[in-house]
Amino acid sequence: MGAWVCLDGARTRGEPQAFQWSQAAGPQAELVQPQTARAWALLPKPGAYRFELKVKNAKGWSAPAPLAFDVPAGAPLLPLGQALAPAGAGE
Repeated sequence: MGAWVCLDGARTRGEPQAFQWSQAAGPQAELVQPQTARAWALLPKPGAYRFELKVKNAKGWSAPAPLAFDVPAGAPLLPLGQALAPAGAGE
């Protein structure tokens, strides 16, 4: 399959000092830049996925915040280059 998904924690409240994304369930995905607010996951096949985000601030690390979703068989794929392109690019 090879579908890319953006895991977005950029709207985290407060004054975050560090981020940590991890996979908690589902087919093994490849995480790219898991120590940033916006990480990318390469999903190998359809299935139920669950990721967790921990955020560090002056008080320490937060409890994990879950992000869960299902990818159905036959879901349309978007190449990473198009996923990262600015809105309206190529029009």
